[in-house]
Amino acid sequence: MTKHTRHKAAMIGRCLAVMAVMIASSCERIDIYEPGSEASLADINLIYDWGKYAGQKSDEMYVITARLNETSHTYFVTDSNSLFLYESPYSPFIEDNVVDKQPADTLAADTTVTDSVTVPNDTIPTANGKESFKILNGDYSILVVSKDDYTEIVPLVDFVTRPEAIGMKDLSMTYNEITDDSMMPTIDGHPWIDRNPGYKFISNSGPKFMAKNIKMTFTNGNASGERLLGFEKLTQNIRFNFTIRVTAEDGDSISIGEDGVVAEISGVVPSIKLVDETMQAVSLKRMFLDGKATQTSHAAGWAEYSYEGHIDAFTIIAGADDDVVSGPGILHIGIGLTVIDSDGNKTSHVISATQNICPEITSARLTTIGTDGRTLTQATKDASIRVGDRLDIDATEIAQGNSNGISGWDEMEIEEEI
Repeated sequence: MTKHTRHKAAMIGRCLAVMAVMIASSCERIDIYEPGSEASLADINLIYDWGKYAGQKSDEMYVITARLNETSHTYFVTDSNSLFLYESPYSPFIEDNVVDKQPADTLAADTTVTDSVTVPNDTIPTANGKESFKILNGDYSILVVSKDDYTEIVPLVDFVTRPEAIGMKDLSMTYNEITDDSMMPTIDGHPWIDRNPGYKFISNSGPKFMAKNIKMTFTNGNASGERLLGFEKLTQNIRFNFTIRVTAEDGDSISIGEDGVVAEISGVVPSIKLVDETMQAVSLKRMFLDGKATQTSHAAGWAEYSYEGHIDAFTIIAGADDDVVSGPGILHIGIGLTVIDSDGNKTSHVISATQNICPEITSARLTTIGTDGRTLTQATKDASIRVGDRLDIDATEIAQGNSNGISGWDEMEIEEEI
């Protein structure tokens, strides 16, 4: 081989080596979003199928997305009809997903402004929604879950900003504690009597819904409007029923007002994991029941009422002790009475009564316990708890120890107002 031939062969070898390095480098996938590059983005478009829950649907929904290679997390907010309202302000392509953006000096006081997007703290009118928003091309896992002022998804900001550390399995829906006294109910205009202050209140704000385990692929130019999502309840609907009988002294009349019975239940679990729907019985809370008492029978000097109420919650935990009147599994009710004596004088009374219904909660079989002895999952989405002991009130005092087993009710206090 001549010197010229050897030199030429060496040059060819070096060129082949360089080409091999270039080819190998081109096979490495690098996810970089370049602003203004339509080739990097696709349209995300969803259609919600509420089915049997059409009459209960949430006003707003989170659409939480995780690119399956875990390089991109974000979330959107839609209305109940799947129109997109806004996206997480931490998104790198947020400018493509702004709805009705306004200058900061024209915004209402309840609106948050970031460097790149206007994020409303309240619901944006549906008329401002868009059928689709932009998202990076790729394969995704998606959760769609109820959004309201009474719960939050945690840790949602870390999910978006730290995708390498926080995944969907780490996300929970958690109830916010009630801190505004104006949200506390009254008993025929009288203040609520708090007898279980060790447990904070959370709002009985209706059912929460979720569509999960959704795998979708979004590519530039894909068809839109064909992605149907069906929802299931994330909460349990737990109904309560008990009976009250009021008896007046001879010659008097006695009655319970239209808003005269308010009830709370303690032992409510405030948080649930979204992916596997597990709960832990820690930091339990209280909820007020949504219900009312209806008169079912009456005669001279007495009347009987049936109370029907419910909560929508993740679940209730019963306490270990059936004999205490504080702690989890305690039903506390306030009753507003009106008494008219034989001379026509009217007096108002508020009675506070409590019963430990831990055995009834246990019998309702609301949960299944995991192998670790701590983790709970819901065993049902609908349950009824019947308090068998009738509450007898004689002349504005609770009758104890009678043949109806009324000893289960504990008289906490009587307040009287003329």
